[in-house]
Amino acid sequence: MSLSPEVKLQTILQEKEKVRKATDEISDIIKKLGKGSPYRPPSDDDPYFRLDEQSALAVRQKIHQIISSLSVIAGFCDKSAQDHILRIESVARNITAKHEITCLEGFLLEKFCTVVNGIGIDFNKTPFSFYGEVQARFDKFVASVKASYKKR
Repeated sequence: MSLSPEVKLQTILQEKEKVRKATDEISDIIKKLGKGSPYRPPSDDDPYFRLDEQSALAVRQKIHQIISSLSVIAGFCDKSAQDHILRIESVARNITAKHEITCLEGFLLEKFCTVVNGIGIDFNKTPFSFYGEVQARFDKFVASVKASYKKR
Protein backbone atom coordinates (compact mmCIF):
# COMPACT_ATOMS: atom_id res chain seq x y z
CA MET A 1 0.00 0.00 0.00
CA SER A 2 1.43 3.31 -1.06
CA LEU A 3 0.89 6.54 0.84
CA SER A 4 -0.58 9.50 -0.96
CA PRO A 5 1.65 12.54 -1.54
CA GLU A 6 -0.47 14.51 0.94
CA VAL A 7 0.10 11.93 3.69
CA LYS A 8 3.83 11.88 2.96
CA LEU A 9 3.98 15.68 3.10
CA GLN A 10 2.01 15.80 6.36
CA THR A 11 4.22 13.12 7.92
CA ILE A 12 7.40 14.96 6.94
CA LEU A 13 6.08 18.25 8.32
CA GLN A 14 5.11 16.57 11.60
CA GLU A 15 8.55 14.99 11.93
CA LYS A 16 10.27 18.30 11.12
CA GLU A 17 8.24 19.90 13.93
CA LYS A 18 9.37 17.14 16.32
CA VAL A 19 12.98 17.87 15.33
CA ARG A 20 12.49 21.59 15.94
CA LYS A 21 10.98 20.99 19.38
CA ALA A 22 13.72 18.54 20.36
CA THR A 23 16.49 20.92 19.28
CA ASP A 24 14.84 23.74 21.25
CA GLU A 25 14.75 21.50 24.32
CA ILE A 26 18.42 20.57 23.87
CA SER A 27 19.31 24.25 23.62
CA ASP A 28 17.42 24.95 26.83
CA ILE A 29 19.24 22.15 28.66
CA ILE A 30 22.74 23.06 27.50
CA LYS A 31 22.35 26.74 28.35
CA LYS A 32 23.68 25.66 31.74
CA LEU A 33 27.02 25.14 30.05
CA GLY A 34 27.22 28.58 28.46
CA LYS A 35 29.12 30.26 31.25
CA GLY A 36 32.66 29.71 30.07
CA SER A 37 35.06 28.54 27.42
CA PRO A 38 34.66 25.02 26.05
CA TYR A 39 38.46 24.75 25.82
CA ARG A 40 39.41 25.43 29.43
CA PRO A 41 40.59 22.56 31.62
CA PRO A 42 37.89 20.74 33.60
CA SER A 43 37.29 21.74 37.16
CA ASP A 44 35.26 19.62 39.56
CA ASP A 45 34.11 22.66 41.52
CA ASP A 46 32.72 24.44 38.42
CA PRO A 47 28.98 23.62 38.12
CA TYR A 48 28.88 25.03 34.57
CA PHE A 49 31.54 22.77 33.10
CA ARG A 50 29.45 19.59 32.73
CA LEU A 51 25.80 18.60 32.78
CA ASP A 52 24.47 16.55 35.64
CA GLU A 53 23.50 12.95 34.83
CA GLN A 54 19.77 13.69 34.51
CA SER A 55 20.35 16.57 32.06
CA ALA A 56 22.86 14.53 30.03
CA LEU A 57 20.35 11.68 29.78
CA ALA A 58 17.66 14.13 28.64
CA VAL A 59 19.99 15.43 25.91
CA ARG A 60 20.74 11.89 24.72
CA GLN A 61 17.01 11.10 24.60
CA LYS A 62 16.37 14.25 22.52
CA ILE A 63 19.21 13.30 20.15
CA HIS A 64 17.60 9.86 19.75
CA GLN A 65 14.26 11.53 19.02
CA ILE A 66 15.89 13.80 16.40
CA ILE A 67 17.59 10.87 14.66
CA SER A 68 14.35 8.89 14.73
CA SER A 69 12.40 11.76 13.14
CA LEU A 70 15.10 12.36 10.54
CA SER A 71 15.04 8.65 9.71
CA VAL A 72 11.29 8.81 9.09
CA ILE A 73 11.84 11.82 6.83
CA ALA A 74 14.67 10.04 5.00
CA GLY A 75 12.34 7.11 4.35
CA PHE A 76 10.49 9.35 1.88
CA CYS A 77 13.70 10.71 0.35
CA ASP A 78 16.38 9.64 -2.09
CA LYS A 79 19.59 7.73 -1.32
CA SER A 80 21.63 10.91 -0.90
CA ALA A 81 19.30 12.18 1.84
CA GLN A 82 19.39 8.80 3.55
CA ASP A 83 23.20 8.88 3.50
CA HIS A 84 23.14 12.35 5.10
CA ILE A 85 20.96 11.04 7.90
CA LEU A 86 23.42 8.19 8.56
CA ARG A 87 26.29 10.68 8.73
CA ILE A 88 24.30 12.97 11.04
CA GLU A 89 23.56 10.01 13.30
CA SER A 90 27.23 9.06 13.41
CA VAL A 91 28.35 12.56 14.39
CA ALA A 92 25.63 12.88 17.04
CA ARG A 93 26.65 9.52 18.49
CA ASN A 94 30.31 10.61 18.64
CA ILE A 95 29.48 13.89 20.37
CA THR A 96 27.38 12.23 23.07
CA ALA A 97 29.31 8.95 23.39
CA LYS A 98 31.15 10.01 26.53
CA HIS A 99 29.48 9.59 29.91
CA GLU A 100 29.68 13.34 30.50
CA ILE A 101 28.48 16.23 28.39
CA THR A 102 30.85 19.13 28.99
CA CYS A 103 31.13 22.66 27.64
CA LEU A 104 32.73 21.37 24.45
CA GLU A 105 29.92 18.92 23.71
CA GLY A 106 27.38 21.63 24.54
CA PHE A 107 29.00 23.95 22.02
CA LEU A 108 28.98 21.22 19.36
CA LEU A 109 25.39 20.24 20.15
CA GLU A 110 24.28 23.84 19.57
CA LYS A 111 25.90 23.70 16.13
CA PHE A 112 24.36 20.26 15.54
CA CYS A 113 20.89 21.63 16.32
CA THR A 114 21.41 24.47 13.85
CA VAL A 115 22.49 22.06 11.12
CA VAL A 116 19.55 19.67 11.54
CA ASN A 117 17.04 22.51 11.70
CA GLY A 118 18.48 23.84 8.45
CA ILE A 119 17.61 20.71 6.49
CA GLY A 120 15.08 21.54 3.79
CA ILE A 121 13.08 19.07 1.75
CA ASP A 122 12.56 19.44 -2.00
CA PHE A 123 9.01 18.22 -2.58
CA ASN A 124 9.20 18.79 -6.34
CA LYS A 125 10.95 15.47 -6.98
CA THR A 126 9.94 11.92 -6.20
CA PRO A 127 11.52 10.55 -4.14
CA PHE A 128 12.01 13.76 -2.19
CA SER A 129 15.49 15.11 -1.62
CA PHE A 130 17.27 17.59 0.60
CA TYR A 131 17.87 20.98 -0.92
CA GLY A 132 20.11 23.92 -0.28
CA GLU A 133 23.54 23.75 1.19
CA VAL A 134 22.91 20.70 3.39
CA GLN A 135 26.08 18.91 2.25
CA ALA A 136 28.32 21.98 2.55
CA ARG A 137 26.92 22.97 5.97
CA PHE A 138 27.22 19.42 7.26
CA ASP A 139 30.78 19.00 5.99
CA LYS A 140 31.72 22.29 7.66
CA PHE A 141 30.08 21.10 10.88
CA VAL A 142 31.98 17.78 10.81
CA ALA A 143 35.23 19.68 10.26
CA SER A 144 34.48 21.91 13.27
CA VAL A 145 33.75 18.84 15.43
CA LYS A 146 37.07 17.27 14.47
CA ALA A 147 38.94 20.54 15.03
CA SER A 148 37.30 21.05 18.43
CA TYR A 149 38.36 17.64 19.66
CA LYS A 150 41.91 18.11 18.37
CA LYS A 151 42.24 21.32 20.40
CA ARG A 152 41.40 19.44 23.57
